[in-house]
Amino acid sequence: MNSGGGGGAGANVSGMFQQPTMDLQGIYQKLYDTSGIKDTQAQYDTLQGQLTERQKARDSVLAKINDNPFYSEGTRVGRAAKVQDAYNNEAVTFTNQQKLAQDKIATQKADIETRVNIATKQFDINSQQAKQAFDQFTTLLESGALDNASGSDIANITRATGVSSAMIQSAVNAQKQKNVKTSIQSYDDGTNQGYAVIDSNTGKIINQQVIAASKPEKATGGAETKKETAQNEAQYLIQLYKNTNKSNPSWAKGHDLRNKYSPKDFKNMLLVQYPSQADYIKSIKF
Repeated sequence: MNSGGGGGAGANVSGMFQQPTMDLQGIYQKLYDTSGIKDTQAQYDTLQGQLTERQKARDSVLAKINDNPFYSEGTRVGRAAKVQDAYNNEAVTFTNQQKLAQDKIATQKADIETRVNIATKQFDINSQQAKQAFDQFTTLLESGALDNASGSDIANITRATGVSSAMIQSAVNAQKQKNVKTSIQSYDDGTNQGYAVIDSNTGKIINQQVIAASKPEKATGGAETKKETAQNEAQYLIQLYKNTNKSNPSWAKGHDLRNKYSPKDFKNMLLVQYPSQADYIKSIKF
């Protein structure tokens, strides 16, 4: 009796100290199932099947031409060339469509990996590595170096920065339009943190992506503390930007900001970074 009771108590204690586990396999599978990869892969497989059928049809026609004893050499060569040319034109179309499908699969997989990393807190938008990758991406975007980026390029940028492939493609497409200059700004509005694609000419938000929940303030005070912090930070940056007095110790920081942002870009950056201070920021004159 006592032995049985002890075993039961031991089992209960063991259960009490079991740590909750994260079902990474389940998270990945759910993201995979909803990502559209299966549909894209099916599209790729269908294209491959159609191309294979056309190869067989070409080979069959070429065999009949080559085996026809009534064709002269010139006729045989001419007809075979026409069949091969027709196939080559079709093959180029199918190959291009398959390349698009492969690029799409690459970016979809990168999006899944990034979301899994966010779920497991292995990706931090504020980490030095992420910031460095994001700065490099912004430089490439603004210089036009990404205008012909492949699916693999965009997938690698997604993994490094946490910016979704759709956001990256949206920024690149907007950048390629005539007279449109885009920038991507990170933000933390007190509820969520993420990125926004901005039209630098108009300040319009082209696309926006939530990465994760906002990080809680170290100090107590809840939402009001967050709002006050945003107000103080926005005011500080504006003062820096306006500081043109070289004898002021903060002049160098203000000078760096003015070199990096035009007045319009600076306002856009502040609006994305501190949305709760929008009215105040819009009222500032430079």
